[in-house]
Formats: sequence, C-alpha cells, structure tokens
Amino acid sequence: MTSGIPPRDNFDGFALRALAKSTKDGAQARRLLALAEIYDGHSRSDAARIGGVTLQIVRDWVMRFNARGPSGLINGKAPGNQGKLSDVHRQALAKIVEIGPIPAVHGVVRWRRKDLVQWLFQEYRISVDETTIGRELKALGFAKLSARPRHYAQNEVIWRVLKKTSLPHWQPSKSRLPKNVEIELWWADEARIGQKNKITRRWARKGTRPSAPLNQRYADLCAHYQMTPTRNNKGIAHENGSIESPHLKNAIRDALLMRGASDFDDLDAYRGFIDEIVSRRNARYGKRIDAERAQLQPLPGRRTSDFEEVVVRVSSSGGFTLRKVFYTVPSRLIGHRLRVRMFDDRLDVFIGGTHLMSLRRGRGGKHDQVVDYRHVIHSLRKKPMALLQLVYRDKLFPRQEYRRAFEILLDRLSDKQACKITVELLALAHDRGCERELAERLRKILDAGDLPDIAELRTLFAPDPARLPTVNVHLASLNGYEALIDAHQVKDAA
Repeated sequence: MTSGIPPRDNFDGFALRALAKSTKDGAQARRLLALAEIYDGHSRSDAARIGGVTLQIVRDWVMRFNARGPSGLINGKAPGNQGKLSDVHRQALAKIVEIGPIPAVHGVVRWRRKDLVQWLFQEYRISVDETTIGRELKALGFAKLSARPRHYAQNEVIWRVLKKTSLPHWQPSKSRLPKNVEIELWWADEARIGQKNKITRRWARKGTRPSAPLNQRYADLCAHYQMTPTRNNKGIAHENGSIESPHLKNAIRDALLMRGASDFDDLDAYRGFIDEIVSRRNARYGKRIDAERAQLQPLPGRRTSDFEEVVVRVSSSGGFTLRKVFYTVPSRLIGHRLRVRMFDDRLDVFIGGTHLMSLRRGRGGKHDQVVDYRHVIHSLRKKPMALLQLVYRDKLFPRQEYRRAFEILLDRLSDKQACKITVELLALAHDRGCERELAERLRKILDAGDLPDIAELRTLFAPDPARLPTVNVHLASLNGYEALIDAHQVKDAA
C-alpha cells in the first residue's frame, strides 16, 4: 500500500491547533485540526474521522495546504462563467454612449438599455441581457441623469458667470465632506433659463449635465418637404401665436354639445366628424391659400413616412408590449425580434423585410390588450382551464355571443366543462372559418335556453362532401425508366 502525500515540513500539530483556535472560519478550523492529526503521527483515517470527510478529500486538503499554506484551506469564491464583454467591447460601448445615437441610423434619439443590446448584437454578434448592459455602464462611470431641454437663447458664457464658488461660511460644511468634493452654488436664474415641463433621463457620465435629445421626426419632416423650421415670434419665448389657440378645441366641444352625444359607431365616423369641422373652419382661409399657392414649391415625389418604427421581442407568452399595450402574435414567433411600424390606427409587423400581419393599434392606455383568438387558440386547446384565469379573457372573444355562451356555461356547468366547450367553440370558428355563422347559431341556441352541443355544431359546419373537388391523379408509366436502364446496360457492355 502506498503512503499518503506528506504535508509540508514547516508546520507541526501544535501550530495548526493554535491557528485553528484563532481563526473565525469554521471550515478552515476543522481542516486544520484534521491535518494536525497527521502531523502527530496518526493515520489518514483518523484525520478523515475528525474532518467528517473521506480519505480522498483529506488528500485534497493536504495538497491545498502544501501549495498555499493555511490560507489554502479557506473556501474560495468560484470564478463563475467568463464575461461575454471584453475591454474592447467596453471601450466601444462607452464611446457610443458618449457620442449618442444617430437617429437616421439607429432609429432612436437617446440610448436605452435594449437599444444598446441590439447595437452590441449588430456590431459584434454578442447577445447580452439588459441588466448586464446596465451593470457595465455603471462600472464605466455612467448613470441615468435627468436631461434638460436647452432654451434657444441660453448663453453658455452668461450661465458660467452666474455659477458662483463656495463662500467662506460654507467651508465648515466642506470639511465634513470627502476629499476632492467641491460645493457649488447656483442662482435660481440658471435653473429658470432653459427649464421646461419635460424631464428626460439618459445615460451620461456622472457629474455631467446632459442636454435633452431633439425630436428627430420633426427635423426629418422639414427636410423631406425642404422647409426651414423657424419660431413664430422670434425673440419672444413661450409664445406660439395661433398654433396653440384653443379655438378648434372649442369648436369641437360646441359641435359635440349640438350633436347631443359623444359616442360614435367607429373611428371612421369620428374622423369624418372632425374633418367636417376642420373643413368648415378652413373655408374662410381659401382666398389666402389661393394667393399663396403660386409661391409654394411642388410636393416631393414620394410621401413622407407617417409611422414610427420600433423593434420588439416576442415574449414566451406569445406577444409583445408596446407603449404599455400588450399585443398577441402567433406562437411560432416566440423569441424573435420584430420590426413594428406604428401608424395612427394600426401596427404593421415585419420580420426582416417580410410583412407578417397588421394589428389594430390599442388606445386603452396601461394594461390594455389587443388579442386575436387565432394566435392563442392552439395553446388553449392544450390547456383549456387556462381560460378561466386568463388576464386578457375579456378581449379574447371575437363577438358578444361567445362571451355570453361562456358566462351561461359557467353558470350551468362545472368550470372545467365550461372552459373546454368554450375553447372548442373558438377552435371550431378558427378551423372552419365560420366565426360569424357560428355566432348567429349560438345566439339562437342561447335565446332558446339550450346549451351548445359541440358534436352537433361540428357536424353542422363540417365541409359538404358533395362540394369537395374530385382530384384525378394520373400515374406516369415506368416503361420510360426501363428503356433508360436497358440503354445504360448496353452501353456498359460495349
């Protein structure tokens, strides 16, 4: 039997017991006492019994002790996985944050964590989480600072004069602060000049005063129509002439009072109502417009973009959240990045350059949902009971008859049966394309006081065998292949 690895010879059992008594690390003390047994001439089995481990672990302790001494017996912190970002990536990230985004290239006017995640993937093909980006930016000395819009008349020389140094009676307060920390006094005028009712937070170096990002969409609009933006009343702040006049709002309010109701059948009806008011008010300026029309330059050859494009990621729930509204998409898109063009009344969804679908734009504010039952019906068929506690259940039903059927089924049957029948009704409407016809049938059944029978409805909306097309398949003759084989054999024999 081979002997064990001998411990280093510059320690003894008495010294190890003294170290075990003085240390505050319980694991290290236990290992030191086990090795002290070896120094006293006892067997490795006795050392394993004192340490409460096996002989192999005692051998590992001896090797660690021989390599690094008593400190080698302290549990170290696992190194973990190597970070995805190198120093080159961090330097590039810091540079791009300091420079700021180019709206025409990056599509944003200020960096957000998800924008930087996308930029890293496009530049270096590195996929990281948003929390990783935030942690790296803070380590590089960046923070989310409130940016103020700058007034057009702000003079950098003047506000530097207004910036005062600390007075003598502030010196006691300065003595209580850490070293190299200065106290600055600012007059109220500095905060007033350039302060507006908008606070934008953006990534910037700590201690700096970042400016608010400009609205690039307005600049793009002026560039498209070759217009030069100017102020209505130059030199007079906070005055926008007749643009902010409430006359149009008052006219709409008066028209609604005359109408007697503020409800409209649909969005087109409301738009027609507004167009009529605007046209009637603009008619008085017809002669002025005709006089100016000769001086106007021709319109561009193409229409300007009247949408905003954003990139979203489809979550595991089969949808994405945009402007505090949740939208459902087919489950096959889970995990994909989609380009969404936000119009006034709809969303056009693209993957790459391919148009996938158009969704109605939600206007309900926070916690609103735009749900299409066709996107989630396959998942619901696997777990019908999920319908009972579904967050967007009220938005799931395409027509009032389906919601009414679910409520009556819940009242008369068990929750499990009601959910299963309702899901099968939605699946039938999806598979057979009979949403409207099935809703009319359900209305008649519910008005009669009966419950819908799934088997009967499937038979009713099943395809008519007489209307199915007859497909005649003509099989090709194999004689041609045999002739080719015979010709190949004759060629080989020759």
